[in-house]
Amino acid sequence: MKKLLRVIIGASTALLLFAIWSLAIWALGLENYQASDNLIFLGRLHPLVLHLPIGFMVLALLLDIGHILPTALRQRLPSSTVLHGLIVLSATSAVVHGILLYISGGYEGSELANRHLIGGCAFLTAAALTLLFKLWAPTGQRTRILTAGLSLLAMAVLMVSAHDGASLTHGESYLSQYAPDSLKPILEPGYAPPTEEPTPATSILDTNVYESAIQPIFDRVCIQCHKESKSKGKLRMDSYAELIKGGESGDAYEPHDVDRSYLIERMLLPLDDDERMPPEGKPQHTDQELAILQWWIKIGAPADGSLRSHNPPTDLIPVIEGFGQE
Repeated sequence: MKKLLRVIIGASTALLLFAIWSLAIWALGLENYQASDNLIFLGRLHPLVLHLPIGFMVLALLLDIGHILPTALRQRLPSSTVLHGLIVLSATSAVVHGILLYISGGYEGSELANRHLIGGCAFLTAAALTLLFKLWAPTGQRTRILTAGLSLLAMAVLMVSAHDGASLTHGESYLSQYAPDSLKPILEPGYAPPTEEPTPATSILDTNVYESAIQPIFDRVCIQCHKESKSKGKLRMDSYAELIKGGESGDAYEPHDVDRSYLIERMLLPLDDDERMPPEGKPQHTDQELAILQWWIKIGAPADGSLRSHNPPTDLIPVIEGFGQE
């Protein structure tokens, strides 16, 4: 009976992995896919379900390590087999919801999102292999050591994938920003330590108008959903060159015309409106930041020239100066 159950679990797991990898490959190859509202809703449950396999994995790893201790220390420890089964089930749910979130839009061409998706599938595969090994391998110290090793491997894959997921949500420097200097190059690819050379003090009025007054606002309230790794509505706001390309709804703004600027229109909507930008629950712009954006559009939405040359309203200058101190 136990052998039949192992065969059934083994066959089901193999079919599951084949289906998940097929679904992931299909999602990675999509272009301009329009997901239904139901799929988008299910995809947005991904942050809700992804913590289950993490918790189960931590518990299973601790048990598997405990099982390689001397007999007197491990004899009262429960088996981790059920936990590994729960890891596979919960990881499957997390990966499926993650794929649905991926096809909901905004992640096309994002190398980070692609890597996170593949990492999730890789973790599920490692977790499934660990479960099958526990079910089929003979009992003994060697099996317990190998099981602990497989659990460590699965945890390593999970940590890499989870880091990519956090980078997608919070930005690629989220984890590395306050990490020790020795870890920053590992956590943030391309990281370069700041130079020690002092820079001469420069008046805010002599700095570039877009870089000083506009991009900091986008970085604070818009960049989370409109960057290279996640471009909702195919609109990127991480640089002027990307902003002027517009998105699915057309140009983000109309130079010299605030009332016809889509960006301002969306920012003025009520907080509970589904079309509001930024949406409810995200960092919101202040009235002063909105005034700065409106002023910038009124003068033609320039990318070049100093702030002084464009004569900003005097009451907005201290606000702009504050951007550099955040």
